[in-house]
Amino acid sequence: MQKNNNKLNASFLRDNCQAAWSKIHVFDEIDSTSSWLKTQNQYPIVCLAETQTQGRGRNGNRWQSPDAENIYLSFNWSFDGQPKHLPLLSLWVGIAVAQAIGSLGVANHGIKWPNDLYWKHQKFGGILLETSSASSQVVVGIGINVNVAAMESIEQPWTSLSVIMGHTIGRNKFLVTLLDTLYEAMESFAKLKENVLLSRWRKWDLIRGRQVSFLKQGETCEGVARGIDRSGHLLVDMGAGEVKTFNTSISKVRW
Repeated sequence: MQKNNNKLNASFLRDNCQAAWSKIHVFDEIDSTSSWLKTQNQYPIVCLAETQTQGRGRNGNRWQSPDAENIYLSFNWSFDGQPKHLPLLSLWVGIAVAQAIGSLGVANHGIKWPNDLYWKHQKFGGILLETSSASSQVVVGIGINVNVAAMESIEQPWTSLSVIMGHTIGRNKFLVTLLDTLYEAMESFAKLKENVLLSRWRKWDLIRGRQVSFLKQGETCEGVARGIDRSGHLLVDMGAGEVKTFNTSISKVRW
């Protein structure tokens, strides 16, 4: 499939999505889909781009954005009041994305806490959630390697959905499934029971029960991951029966 035949098509997405997104915008090039959404005052809006010049991931890391091959997606959302379990939202979005990817026939994929998508120890996607000063409003950014076959200067093993599946992925058709799944997840979040999320997270949790290492204030820590607590914090058995909780201030989680 040629790139021109697989270009993102806003009209196709608007016509085929069942979800009630107020608007779906597609840009050939943009600095950052999430940054653009912060200039908008309507909800919920979807912003997609063929390439980003200033795409970013967690901890300010640059997110590489080769043209017309992957999915660079952001959307905004406004809740009716701040959900008490808002810190769990990035995990809930990760679960929704993992489920949508499974609809392609991908198997053996999951989430490395808190919000990186992996297949067999190879990263293919990530999620970044940002809240505004009005904490009932959020911008969710999602990057997924879809059809890319080569990228430079990546420090860790990576892959793409097309490599996993062995064929080119139709991005527009997949986006319809992804956007519908995300809308349903956002709609249900305000009334979400924490035990439901914890149960569903366990299905996709790639590091539970595994030896992990990570950086905390520049110092390397090690232990065995024991899942998450009700606040979405990582539980780590540090040895001698001592289980500690860690929030997203830690980085470079490896297993």
